[in-house]
Amino acid sequence: MNNIDTITWQWGGLIITSSLILFFLSPFAKTTDQFFKATKRLKKPGTVVLTGSLIISWIFAKSITNAANLGLQFGLVGGVAYAGYYLSFAVAGILLYQLRVKGGFESIHHFLTTKFGKGAMAIFSILIAFRLFNEVWSNTMVIGSYFGETGSSPYYWSILLFTLLTLAYALKGGLSSSIFTDVIQMGLFSVLLFIILYHIFSIEDFSTQDIVSSGTWSFELGLNLFFAAIIQSFSYPFHDPVLTDRAFISSPPKVTRRSFLIASVLGALCIILFSIIGVYAQTQNIQGQAAVEVGKIFGVFILLIINFIMITSAASTLDSTFSSFSKLLSMDLNLGKNVTFGRVSMIIIAVLGTIPVFLDAEILSATTISGTMVIGLTPVFLFWNINVPKISYYLSVSCGLVFGIILVLNIFPESLIFTKGKYADLLWINFWGRFKLYHIIYYSKMDKKIEELGQISGKVLLFGGVYSNLQALEALKQIAEKENIPPERCICTGDIVGYCAQPEETVQLFKIWNAKSIAGNVEVQLSEGATDCGCDFRKGSRCDGFSQQWYPYAQSKLSKNSLSFISSIPDHITFNYANRKVLVVHGSFENTSEFIFKSTPWDAKAPSFNGNEFDVVIGGHCGLPFQDKHDDKLWLNPGVIGMPANDGSPNVWYAILDDSQNTFSFKHYSLNYNYRLTNKLMLNDSLPKEYARTIVTGIWDNTEILPAIESGLQGFGVQII
Repeated sequence: MNNIDTITWQWGGLIITSSLILFFLSPFAKTTDQFFKATKRLKKPGTVVLTGSLIISWIFAKSITNAANLGLQFGLVGGVAYAGYYLSFAVAGILLYQLRVKGGFESIHHFLTTKFGKGAMAIFSILIAFRLFNEVWSNTMVIGSYFGETGSSPYYWSILLFTLLTLAYALKGGLSSSIFTDVIQMGLFSVLLFIILYHIFSIEDFSTQDIVSSGTWSFELGLNLFFAAIIQSFSYPFHDPVLTDRAFISSPPKVTRRSFLIASVLGALCIILFSIIGVYAQTQNIQGQAAVEVGKIFGVFILLIINFIMITSAASTLDSTFSSFSKLLSMDLNLGKNVTFGRVSMIIIAVLGTIPVFLDAEILSATTISGTMVIGLTPVFLFWNINVPKISYYLSVSCGLVFGIILVLNIFPESLIFTKGKYADLLWINFWGRFKLYHIIYYSKMDKKIEELGQISGKVLLFGGVYSNLQALEALKQIAEKENIPPERCICTGDIVGYCAQPEETVQLFKIWNAKSIAGNVEVQLSEGATDCGCDFRKGSRCDGFSQQWYPYAQSKLSKNSLSFISSIPDHITFNYANRKVLVVHGSFENTSEFIFKSTPWDAKAPSFNGNEFDVVIGGHCGLPFQDKHDDKLWLNPGVIGMPANDGSPNVWYAILDDSQNTFSFKHYSLNYNYRLTNKLMLNDSLPKEYARTIVTGIWDNTEILPAIESGLQGFGVQII
């Protein structure tokens, strides 16, 4: 059979026929659940289907080409090195299972938006869009190489035809088509790989001993890549929506975890087995593309089988890429939650992803470079349940991008590369990049001073916003003594210092009492020597104008001893109470100055719970007592004692926790104190008379910071329930 016959078989028998068969067999998606979630009649993929889909969608045409070429270059070590990337399945399976079960998240975008905000989600979306863009050209170029020399007409036409035919059946069913055809393609891959290996092992002068002795287990000859792959496996899977989308479609979640763990082993095995083609080529001193050249040696039949494997794996990856990109735009970014928009999205990525084919892009770079650029995702997912500030996400991702650029520009210092050989720079750039990332997370975490009280029981007194109101603090201290609540179970949500006339005396009494407190925005600003209260008032507002009177006053009255005490106050307090994990915040965990009210949407409150790490958040700052329950979560604001709650009464508010019935119970209380003395002292020291008036009337001067609901309740009493 001559070359023309071979090409004819590849075109007619392999690409066109197989694509048409898959097109007619693929299900037609009519609903968004079918198109984006592969759900039909409430039935979701099981373990066998999901495992097969995972493996074949990650056995890219470029992957098995790389595996064969690495087998040729490094022997068995090369195949094992590349198989190291399949640790990604195990890492993703375990962590995404935890996100679903422990965190209650429905997608990675849901997790990122909840914990780090919409900006973080947008950056992540750009990263995975770039990944999907790479998957199109890097896989179709492999197909083109089997039909002609790079740059030739057959090369380009084969790529275009293959892309169009795969796009056709992907458009028909979306993710349903992708999952369905994955099962067929995985079966074909297994059979065809068996035929190839059987043929190779039929050669008399080739045995398993040749495979075992084919490489040297050294950094120079393959282990650089192996350890780089292991390092990247802790971030690499999370920027591949082809993989992560499949982590959220099966139910129960344990099906997902089981499938990912099995796929990790079987996927790595497939790569190692395919690398044997390269090992055989090495023993025969073959040069060039290992799979292609070995196919030529064994004749047209084996060459066609190898080609068919490439077509099968590339088609699986390509249809998965199309479906993931459509889900990204339609569902994750909410640009158009309908099947029509999803299909248009597929066409867009097919066109854009084909452009690099004409720009001589390098196939392996699609893996190694993008894998390095996303190492910043490692701590984001590995430590998903640890409270860190939002800035840590941006620092971490930026750090990964910087190290990726360093790899591209080849400017990494040689003094920091401690091994020799190919991929040494890849290994050590990833090593040092990961090392730097852990520093970022460590210092982000350490930047927050968190006092852990452990398990406590008995009544707990909760209050906030003392605001330099010495008379209210004295009255509350008497309540604690009357209720036999020891100081270590009296907890303030911050802003010991504030609007009233006795900041120094208030701080000193708080020290003598030895109660617990976290830092409010005022304490943070005083500790840093800032010139404003950090209350997040709108510039030019009445509250902003008042703060320019009372904040400098407080700053001038505090002694070095008091400022030192204020600087020592933790950012947060945690404790366990009546089988509930409790976190104390001022505004929110991420933002001390954030105003959280009862009417504030739960989406704004949820990040402080950090998934399922905390059951109860005790907040302050907003000045109003309230409770807000959502499923089994509770946001509790005990109120403040330094200023009335805009309810028409001079009394102020606090709360007491009680576990005497072996349950987590609480109650809000109003506190009567000598408010007339507080008012008099404020007026005597020329503090804002509007605030002094509020101390007596219980009505705020303005409602600038209040949402519409809370503003409308002014003077009508506190609405706690």
